[in-house]
This record gives sequence, C-alpha cells and structure tokens, in this order.
Amino acid sequence: MLDFSWRTGPACGGSADPACSSRLGDRYFLRAKESGWEPVLRTSAGGCRDIQRREPAFPTPLCASPPPLSPSPHPSRPPATTAL
Repeated sequence: MLDFSWRTGPACGGSADPACSSRLGDRYFLRAKESGWEPVLRTSAGGCRDIQRREPAFPTPLCASPPPLSPSPHPSRPPATTAL
C-alpha cells in the first residue's frame, strides 16, 4: 500500500492560507512481480474492504489501520458560466 499526496492551490510561500496547504491524495495497492510492481487497486477508502474485495488473501494487518483519505482537500470548482 502506498499513499501519494501533493500540495495544490496557488504558490504561497509559507502562507497560512488554507489554499496553500490543501492536498490531493491517492492510495494504491501494488503487487510485487518479477518485472516490478503491478498496480492492483486505487482507492481513497480506509481499511481492508476494497482491497480484500479484489484480493481476498490480502493480509489484514497491512490494511486495517489506515484511515480513509479525506475528500475535502480535493479542489472543487464552480460550474463554468457563459457570458451572453
């Protein structure tokens, strides 16, 4: 299991503005193969439900403790408006 997150929003140079500390994230489950890592599942859910649905033998101790990734840091943009 591997979690990726990265900063989003404007470049703020250490500002306390929430837009400067917002984050995006993805959680990947990977399988070791002879040729390298093979992606098995991408999710933002916590726990084992999603991965064990796909791979029932996935070890519970490896997935039981991570919480879900928060959806709130994902940017939301208002619908585009058209000027008439």
